[in-house]
Amino acid sequence: MGRMLKAITNKGGVSITVLDSTDIVSKARELHSTSMTATAAFGRVLTAASLLGSNLKTEKESITLRVMGDGPIGDIIAVSDNLGNVRGVCSNPNADLPLNEKGKFDVSGLVGKGILAVSKDLGLKEPYIGQVDLVSGEIAEDIAFYLLSSEQQPSACALGVRIGKDLSVEAAAGYITRILPDATDYEIDTIENNLKTIIPVSSMVKSDYELTDIVKAVFNSLEFTVLEETNPDYLCTCSKTRMEKALISIGKNELNEIINVDGKAEIVCRFCNSVYSFSKIELEKLLESAVS
Repeated sequence: MGRMLKAITNKGGVSITVLDSTDIVSKARELHSTSMTATAAFGRVLTAASLLGSNLKTEKESITLRVMGDGPIGDIIAVSDNLGNVRGVCSNPNADLPLNEKGKFDVSGLVGKGILAVSKDLGLKEPYIGQVDLVSGEIAEDIAFYLLSSEQQPSACALGVRIGKDLSVEAAAGYITRILPDATDYEIDTIENNLKTIIPVSSMVKSDYELTDIVKAVFNSLEFTVLEETNPDYLCTCSKTRMEKALISIGKNELNEIINVDGKAEIVCRFCNSVYSFSKIELEKLLESAVS
């Protein structure tokens, strides 16, 4: 499981949510067999979704990030609940690129140009949807740009994934710090100056920093209070009941065709690769609930 911590400066002007997502990204890599660069890109999106999702109010709410670029990886989707439990999928998990000129993973090249769409299901009739152009494709900058443009929330976001030569995830982490309405100039200046020299968040986790150490690195001289510590995970919500509803939703005609041609059905969850099998008898029972 991941490790998440939320804190706020004692003056109440700046908040931060920090996540060690190493286990989450490792599980995603194993499930989706992602390439090295795809793991870096996918891991950043999963981490960002978990960080944003943890800000939701109730268990009925969820948030979906869709990174839709024209690069080799195609679309990257991540869904999080209010506890930061996250699941995701990418169109081309095997897509890969050489390291860039700085010797870093070429995430922006893999993602390409496109848009970031954020959908919040708040339990209302229609979800709230915000959309911005990708400003870099590196994900962290895109998240900060979304928060400022769509939610009028000044923030700083850092995301990182370190991968070993054997493709294992050595460290994955991220944080989002938000400037709140009561922030003082001193708090803002301190944060801005700290972020200019801070080391990558994945390097901190790789070096065994505790989450409070990461907060101290961001806040520096600003005293803070820890609000909450939780353990989000890569968690899929699929079930046979959900798959039954999916089959019913395709309508009687298509369901009849499956029964007559195949005599059975097999559905694979795109988030966790779980396989759900349905016999002819089960399909015929579902047919009773389907509409034409």
